[in-house]
Amino acid sequence: MTGAGGPPVRIRAGFVAEYRGREYACVPIPPADPRSGEGPGPDAGKLHLRASGAEPCPEGFEEDRWLEWSAFVRRDEVTRLVFVHTTAVWTGPAAVSAVASRPGAGRGGRVVVRAVQDGGEAVIDRGPWPPGDVVAAHEGDRSAWEMWVPVSSLVDVVEETIEVPL
Repeated sequence: MTGAGGPPVRIRAGFVAEYRGREYACVPIPPADPRSGEGPGPDAGKLHLRASGAEPCPEGFEEDRWLEWSAFVRRDEVTRLVFVHTTAVWTGPAAVSAVASRPGAGRGGRVVVRAVQDGGEAVIDRGPWPPGDVVAAHEGDRSAWEMWVPVSSLVDVVEETIEVPL
């Protein structure tokens, strides 16, 4: 992957855990809410690690329903946990990225990288819904527009890493 003709772009977004010397995307599983009246589930307080199904299965992982490798591990089994907030400039085709009337949200505007998928695609979002004339966008779960774009169409990637106490 390269960034708009430049060097390869490595993009991370969301929670990332270092486990057995390798980084994995992860989702912290919250403990049970005592107000719900339910007891904690078997994975409460653990980290749900995920790896691409296109690579060999990491030791201790199993294939999940999304055809990715998945493992639930205790926090004390990881050596580092961070939250990564990433922004970038999207240089997508004018036919898709033109958002006339929305300064900073169209061609060359900063976008938030929400997730990254193997195969060179990232989901980006920006600003309140509706997105103007961005045809390929749809409403995300936070009332912002979102769409999948090639990672190679992102430049000026800025990554902020926040350490999460174990």
